[in-house]
Amino acid sequence: GNDMLALPVADEDACYTIQFNLQTSLSGPLYVQTALLYTNHSRERRIRVFTFPVESSQSLARVYNKADAHTMASVMFKSAVDHSVANSFQACVANMNDRFVKSLRTFKAMIAGSGGRNTGTLVLPDALKLLPAYLNGYQRMPATRFCSVIDTAPDARVTSMCLIAHANPDTAVAYCCPAIFCVYSNRGDLAQLPRQEIVSIEALKHDSIYLVELPGSLRAVWYGRSVDAKALEVFGIPSMAASPTGESPGRGVATEEEEAAIEGCFERYSNLVARLDRLSVGLWHTPVHFVAQGSSGSSGASNAGSPNTSFAQGTLSSPSRVSHNPTSVTPVSPKTPGGSAGKIVTERTLMTRMLEEEAKEAVSFTSYLAFLMRRSNTAE
Repeated sequence: GNDMLALPVADEDACYTIQFNLQTSLSGPLYVQTALLYTNHSRERRIRVFTFPVESSQSLARVYNKADAHTMASVMFKSAVDHSVANSFQACVANMNDRFVKSLRTFKAMIAGSGGRNTGTLVLPDALKLLPAYLNGYQRMPATRFCSVIDTAPDARVTSMCLIAHANPDTAVAYCCPAIFCVYSNRGDLAQLPRQEIVSIEALKHDSIYLVELPGSLRAVWYGRSVDAKALEVFGIPSMAASPTGESPGRGVATEEEEAAIEGCFERYSNLVARLDRLSVGLWHTPVHFVAQGSSGSSGASNAGSPNTSFAQGTLSSPSRVSHNPTSVTPVSPKTPGGSAGKIVTERTLMTRMLEEEAKEAVSFTSYLAFLMRRSNTAE
């Protein structure tokens, strides 16, 4: 925005975005230097100078492939909140969509100029494939959500606006957008995991393990009935629960190389949960629950070996290989601090929560993709 008083009153928790409009073309790297003048706790005046290089390129394709979807989404979120002070919420969201559509048109023109065919579909660079999901998720948040869709209390709206305005890019995206991460799969290269997927029920495969993140609502480890027994063991999930007969699923005994790869998956999964935990500090607390494919029971305990078995929850900040007892589950409040007691979370509950998240959206994700495709295929 144009508020020149925003920076002088910044606090240590604030995060600001500065946009540069370059009037000249560059043939080499660009160096950006920033000076921060501040007063420390001892009332001493200090100055810090940051200098960092920014790579430039004459290739538009290279620029698109180097784009950071998290940062772009955060800039658009903050811009929409900033403009909402003097403009309608509809105008702010429309401006955000217009900026993205303009970028899509430029990318599409670049593809056409290089001999690519116009397939009439939505074409996105690989680096920005998740950006539509981020922008669609933002339109669900109270910050600039339309009251005609969901009644929004003023306090909830102001709180959401302040959080988005001051959050860093990763926290802003985590707050606005549900996410699904594939943390293990029987197929493919395990070294490429975890991999973020588009949030949909169809993304959950029977031979994989997923971390489902619904900010402030639910965090679950969903696992399919065909996941290897060794992977279930490493992730702390009783293998007998994945098969109605109590037999171990998957391919049987894993080799040492496969065990090492699975251990690596679990380590990266632990790091992912820790990172999500750090992003949500002071904002929301969501324990981890384990959800088996096909689980639909609603009672407090299930028979061992049944596909309806529910498992004890782990703590959010430290996923560990704990021994879960499927026949002894004690429901507790999800806000119980640091506990490891169990809470019933079935697949039906998880799917209901995911559908509720979709229902909150002003525009469904499928409709939003159709809107972007229609706008990007239309000349300005």
